Amino acid sequence: MRIALVAKTFDWTWSVGDIARFAAALGWSAPIPDDDDPSVIYVATDLEHEDPVAMFGIDEDGEIILGAIFLANLPLRRPAAALADTVSALLPHWGPSTAPAHGDGTGAAWVLPRVVLKVSGGETVELVLQNPARWQAPERERLREITVEHERAGEEFLEQLSTVIGSNLGERLGAENGRSKLRGTLSAFSRRAGRGTWSRRDIDDLYEAFRARPEDMRDGSLMATHDSGLGLIAAKTYDYQERYGYGEYCELRLVAFVPPETSDSFYRRALEICVERLGDPHLVGGPNAFALWRFEHDTIKLTRTLDSDARLHVSLKPTEPSTWEQNKNPQWDPEFEPEDLWRGVADIQESGPALAGMLFSPGDDAEDWSELYKTLRAVFASLAADVPVLHRYTSDIAWSIAEAGEAGFLARGRFAPDGCTVETTIHGQPRLHRLPPGSANGIEVAELTMDAVEAANLTSPEELRYTVRATQPPHQIMDAHFGLEEADDDADLSPSQWRGRPQVEHAYVKSETTFELVDGELHEISHTDFDPPRRAR
Repeated sequence: MRIALVAKTFDWTWSVGDIARFAAALGWSAPIPDDDDPSVIYVATDLEHEDPVAMFGIDEDGEIILGAIFLANLPLRRPAAALADTVSALLPHWGPSTAPAHGDGTGAAWVLPRVVLKVSGGETVELVLQNPARWQAPERERLREITVEHERAGEEFLEQLSTVIGSNLGERLGAENGRSKLRGTLSAFSRRAGRGTWSRRDIDDLYEAFRARPEDMRDGSLMATHDSGLGLIAAKTYDYQERYGYGEYCELRLVAFVPPETSDSFYRRALEICVERLGDPHLVGGPNAFALWRFEHDTIKLTRTLDSDARLHVSLKPTEPSTWEQNKNPQWDPEFEPEDLWRGVADIQESGPALAGMLFSPGDDAEDWSELYKTLRAVFASLAADVPVLHRYTSDIAWSIAEAGEAGFLARGRFAPDGCTVETTIHGQPRLHRLPPGSANGIEVAELTMDAVEAANLTSPEELRYTVRATQPPHQIMDAHFGLEEADDDADLSPSQWRGRPQVEHAYVKSETTFELVDGELHEISHTDFDPPRRAR
């Protein structure tokens, strides 16, 4: 309340000098510029918070875009409800709010003559300060301009995508008339991908063909950006990655921001282009709705992210070094966590040979209820957002969580293009919930599931088992990270949900060969055959 009262009466000019005066009025420390980003200024506050800071964003003209003050942590479970309670407590003091703080209707905003006060939240409750002039017409116009820019970047991404992935097919596509310089450069670049020996000279040729000058991203990686915002990133190989056989650079990424409301449409169009050029993906999954094509020399991955901004990515990695890195990381890093939460194939008989050598693992089991909730929250958010755009290769995905050795279920459901369903059993009473698609509703599925789990009054997650299946053969879920041990069979599951379960083994790691890079050539130094893996899902 004290901060809001000072902000309401403060003589705002919205220049960068206001930050020091505002901090002094509250008895806070002097502002500290961010060493790496001149557009960000921090102020240490006196609030009881794990990150007691206020953060101010500055535009190129030295004007404050907004300030964010971290007030309090929100609970892990149902943070939106806790945020609503915070807003309700403020209404008697501040009066009715002008509008919600977020597009989803959560939080609250009070538009005053000198300042816009917004109470918003994700993991924490934040008090956001904004110039009323930016909140009104100029800000809306700026947002419209950003949307137009992102639409243009998305269209350019689709145009470049056909060139980039087409070149990586090499002889698989055959000669093409009128091949562009970028296509030709990438074609030669791709032929070196099998050994991963990408040099700075290769990268320089690539950016020349991209017709944009790259800038150093501080870690040695490079990025060039077109006027539309389309970016080409060359990721520098870290010292520890050299043992896998990479050259100076380990990955190429073509990236574009797209409007969140049309990101699924852009992704579907990008996926169509990739399928037309490369055939059906060998592997799909989440988070970020990835589709992966794994060839002898190069591995191509299409993704879209839906965090604070929506982005499309297509990446190119050399297959041998990246496979070795993926398989070795869990052995060398005891705290390693796989980036993929679930992975599936449209037809294992078609994809199996391409996936030979990849490591499939469901990840570590949850040690406590908080860890289980975080895991379910992440995987269900992904399934609710990603199955709708990958459904052609996954069909509906059905799942169940039950007590080990007990008949029935605590929670089970399905993710489909038209939404999510979850059925829970609490104290013997079944409850059915239907929700639209989208990550927020996937999180609600996790909340409802945990309600049922908590009502069972179990000691630990070790007492639970899970199953997850694609409902239409030959689609198959290869692995999924639920934080639980998988059930041994489908005895307690609804027959209408489980319509097929192909049993295959050849897509799993059968052996490992270790190479040493000498004068640009890979030489085998060891070979190990593995025991047969656990059964496929």
